[in-house]
Amino acid sequence: MIYGSLITPVFIPDIYRIWETEVIHVCAMAVAVKEQSTEAGQCLERLVLDSRTREKLIGMGATDVSEMRRYHITRAPGQKSGSAEFFVLFAPNIKVKDIKFISGEDDLKPLAKEIREVDYIVPLPDGSEAKLVRRGILMCTGAHCDFVFIPPDAVFSTK
Repeated sequence: MIYGSLITPVFIPDIYRIWETEVIHVCAMAVAVKEQSTEAGQCLERLVLDSRTREKLIGMGATDVSEMRRYHITRAPGQKSGSAEFFVLFAPNIKVKDIKFISGEDDLKPLAKEIREVDYIVPLPDGSEAKLVRRGILMCTGAHCDFVFIPPDAVFSTK
């Protein structure tokens, strides 16, 4: 108990600053994703008074959210540039259950194997029957490819 009472007053301001920084970051990402997010916008306005700083933080939040959907894939050098879209089916306890090529450069179809092997973070509960289908676009230049999931609210077709 003495240990806790000695440490607590010293670290509370540091803990608060770390917490506040994280809250600002999460609010900025939420506003970047959903411009109509009034709660996140109000939170950000309370914590960051300068509007230019808020706009900068929202821009950084948009970049961070975009990066959370991006996965890097490598392929053999000397390949031509191009893009293709794929459906990826996730299931609990399985990284990727299935991949389907939708459209794009036929030369990129074989990269479905590399897309399947990526270590995705998918919040599906273990032991459930839930499945999640995501649509993504593979963009390649040379030996470098990025596979980016399209936000669900931006997918308007299954073709």
